[in-house]
Amino acid sequence: METFASFRVGSERLVGMLHLPDTLASSTGFGLVVMLHGLGGDRSERGRLLTQASRFFAAGGLASLRFDFRGSGDSQGEHAAMTVTDEVEDVTAAVDHARNFPEIDAERVSLLGFSLGALVAALAAPQVAPHRLALWSPLLPSDLLRLVPGGQLPAGISEYQGMGVGRAFLLELPRLDPLTALGRAQRVTHVFQGEKDEVAPESSGQQYAHAANAPYSVVPRVGHYFERLGAREALYEGTLHFLRGR
Repeated sequence: METFASFRVGSERLVGMLHLPDTLASSTGFGLVVMLHGLGGDRSERGRLLTQASRFFAAGGLASLRFDFRGSGDSQGEHAAMTVTDEVEDVTAAVDHARNFPEIDAERVSLLGFSLGALVAALAAPQVAPHRLALWSPLLPSDLLRLVPGGQLPAGISEYQGMGVGRAFLLELPRLDPLTALGRAQRVTHVFQGEKDEVAPESSGQQYAHAANAPYSVVPRVGHYFERLGAREALYEGTLHFLRGR
């Protein structure tokens, strides 16, 4: 079953999709994963990466909530005003919202972050204490600083994939430390990355895995968005097996 979901962060409304399995839940409810999209993305992501994942997970007995960060997709707010700290706040609200669904086991709410969403998931983990943490194609702050032309911060708004990126977003990046946050959170974690990822360096994924003492899985012959059907099925299957663990 798929239904629209919405919740608020301050005065702004965020929207998403709740996917519930069609099977009967256990006595404690379904496990659920909150899914976090990347920079310039939305709750579906390129090639419907997250939509397909949610439906695959539901068929395997795992619920999911995928939502648009403030300023992205159909949520309120302006993309040029967003910061990573704001997105961590959005994650906290999303997890609180998910834990209150009557069909969900509040003790088994996990996080899945893709690209920038993986960085956000790592930073949010100490606060929200997810059951498990899956990181797809994770970026480090230093990877995102490549958006700064010539190493000089722009005076105003930069453009990324037709969307505005504000100075506050870029100014904050050097102060963020997702690896330390991940180590402090001590969550059961798994890192997945495409073999030919052209956006997130292999070294970044390996650093996340090292910080969490986590397995690092390479999906062969695909880039940042896991662009092959067979590769996606393998990614979804591996992630589902991990997230359903106790």
